[in-house]
Amino acid sequence: MMSVLDGELNGRVSLRNTAALIFICMGIPFTGISHCSFSFYSLLVNVYFTYLAHNFYKDPNKQTARELFRFSLVYLPLYSASLLSGTCSRRGLGPRRSTTLINSTSGISVQLSLVTRNTDTNHQPAHTSFCLS
Repeated sequence: MMSVLDGELNGRVSLRNTAALIFICMGIPFTGISHCSFSFYSLLVNVYFTYLAHNFYKDPNKQTARELFRFSLVYLPLYSASLLSGTCSRRGLGPRRSTTLINSTSGISVQLSLVTRNTDTNHQPAHTSFCLS
């Protein structure tokens, strides 16, 4: 609705939000969710996304709006794939402890694996993930 009433506001909001995504994605590796390579891949994608938003902000017409919209549809799968590639590469790090749980009534077994990665001198686990297989 706002794009019909105030096109300049729509351009400012899209530019502001895509610029904020750059800083948000750069902070993800510091939380331990993903690997540092995620910052590099997301930076490439986010800079292009911000470039398209800047084009839309400077020249709000149908063509720039469509380019921005189409890339926003591609952005989320690219972002998710780069995030998952960083978390999957971290699973093989560190010692692995496994526990097998067997349900005697149904005969279904579930293996629970605990992966820890020690990074400091006190050997405190810095990253812990649970994997069901």
